[in-house]
Amino acid sequence: MRAVFTSTTPIGFINKAEAYRAGAQLLAKDLTGFGGWAGDPTRYLYYHGIELYLKAALISAGKTEAQLKAIGHSFSKLANESNSAGLGLSHAEDLKIMALIDADQNYIRSRYHYVGYFSTPTIQALDGTAHSVATLSVQMVRRSGQRVRTPLPALPLEYRFQTG
Repeated sequence: MRAVFTSTTPIGFINKAEAYRAGAQLLAKDLTGFGGWAGDPTRYLYYHGIELYLKAALISAGKTEAQLKAIGHSFSKLANESNSAGLGLSHAEDLKIMALIDADQNYIRSRYHYVGYFSTPTIQALDGTAHSVATLSVQMVRRSGQRVRTPLPALPLEYRFQTG
């Protein structure tokens, strides 16, 4: 029987999520232009970071890689499973963002070219939700007995209310 190597650890997921969120924040600070696809790379980085934070929480609660794969990329399912395991993501705005990421295949739409009408979360809302999820995930990983750094802060106020 062949040994299977896995690097699926809560700290690995947190560190990777922090990298995606840091990249998103860098892009968000220079985001200009209204509409179109200007924000899609930034949104994708936030989406993926949020997904990884939630998976860190689930791994720290004892979920396996196979169980994570069964949940898939549904942000609402990841949030629900994480909350069932003790995450505590309860702010209505954050839960609304999770549902909006799932709506209209927004996660996939941020990666590929799609035409037509659809609604996406604002960059500012994503930054706030990513910060909430990061903070709660780090707390959950710490409760499992692991040491992990404090997550990055949310964007400074001057970037949080951009309209472009």
